[in-house]
Amino acid sequence: MLGRPRGVLVDGEIAGTWRARKAGSAVTVSVELWSPASPAVRTAIGEQAERLAAFRRLRLSGVEVTD
Repeated sequence: MLGRPRGVLVDGEIAGTWRARKAGSAVTVSVELWSPASPAVRTAIGEQAERLAAFRRLRLSGVEVTD
């Protein structure tokens, strides 16, 4: 769902929250992690954001990750 915060799972554990914001034909995904993420986790977050945008038939305008 767009606009509602959801959980981020890392190795089967909840590691933070994410929210997608739609603006026109684009979506931005904001992720707030509760601890520092490895480069592999950051890559996976980007890949999942791309999948979300494709599923919603939107262009991914950005991924913001804070930890």
